[in-house]
Amino acid sequence: MSLRSIRLFCAAFGLGAMLAAGASARDLGPEDLRALRYYLEQNDMRSAQAELRRLKEAYPDWTPPSDLDALKRQAAAPTGPGEDANRIWRLIEIGNLQAARGRLQHLQTVYPDWTPPAEMVRLLEAGEAQASFDAAMRSGNATAAIDAARKSPEILKCDRVNNAWQLAAMQVQAGQSAGALQTYRGVLSSCRETNVLVATLEKANDIASTEQVGQLADIARRTSPSAARSIDTVEARLMAGRGAPAPARTDTAQAPARQAGTPAAQSRPAPAAPVTAAPQAP
Repeated sequence: MSLRSIRLFCAAFGLGAMLAAGASARDLGPEDLRALRYYLEQNDMRSAQAELRRLKEAYPDWTPPSDLDALKRQAAAPTGPGEDANRIWRLIEIGNLQAARGRLQHLQTVYPDWTPPAEMVRLLEAGEAQASFDAAMRSGNATAAIDAARKSPEILKCDRVNNAWQLAAMQVQAGQSAGALQTYRGVLSSCRETNVLVATLEKANDIASTEQVGQLADIARRTSPSAARSIDTVEARLMAGRGAPAPARTDTAQAPARQAGTPAAQSRPAPAAPVTAAPQAP
């Protein structure tokens, strides 16, 4: 069966005039035409004719393309960028994000059916967000820094905890102390490393009330029970610096949540415990 026979088959459906004009009442997607392209690529015209019949029955308003040779060429053409996509990975790795974004957009134009790997897109977007955040920090633009972090919470994860600390500082600068406390609370609720928890409590101490410091310490203990002793120590030191007694504890790993409105000094009065210096924040 030849391509000419297939064209005659199409004409039998009363589509001759439309085929000549190359018109199409409905455009089928690449997945719809995958089998037809395969048969054309294999020069299996009998199967191609059967597939055309099936498509016409399934999609009565569809007009087969006038240039079936073009479909055959598309079937033989590569469907993805191959090695070109690896260049994007390398550009992301070396931090040339602008070039990586440009290359990605180019390949998506050349290969419209290609979907870039989700991890590639995630890394590129996170890198771009980090670059925007860093630029805002360098220029002292609190609004831009806060906006970048809100749009891309990916850059506030524990492996980039410095971003969260810098964001909180910018929020304070912008008069958003409540937002800064929420940022610190997010770190204490998700990060488990002792030095990160201790440093975050120390930073939060600059803007938190005595009651809030106790509540934040409770969050840190629940997040990382193994760090409870270190949290107890830094909490006692911070309370002592405020002239408040440190809370007494019988089971630091199971510290209950402190009720709002109940000052730490009244809820658990006890003599101040011995303290040691906590790690300094980076």
